[in-house]
Amino acid sequence: MYITQVGKTYKIVRDIDFEGFIGNPVTYNMQLKSNFEGNNMEIRNYSIYKNDTVNYIGLFKSIKGVNVRNLILKPQSIKATNSFAVGGLAGEIDGARLYNITIDKSDLLKFIIISSNLQYDKCHTST
Repeated sequence: MYITQVGKTYKIVRDIDFEGFIGNPVTYNMQLKSNFEGNNMEIRNYSIYKNDTVNYIGLFKSIKGVNVRNLILKPQSIKATNSFAVGGLAGEIDGARLYNITIDKSDLLKFIIISSNLQYDKCHTST
């Protein structure tokens, strides 16, 4: 088991490696509606490919009104040729609080749409 639910919070309990997995992660089309504690674990080697018109693409489609903490993301690639709002964590982040999030490959953040009521601290990208 990689993720457990404790109350209204999902917690990663070990690194998640998508190496060798073919297809988009099941979460790429989901809105995160619960708090998410990464426990400083990594989610790595995930790839997302979309050629049709889909908006809001990332590990999660959108994150709204919840806390996401202590997470390290190392995506392999994200390609969405006919889409806007593309990011390593989410395509849309609205009213969320992000703390201590690292996303490897900073170019995966440049198209992210962030609302004005986002709160964040100690979040960064690396190459």
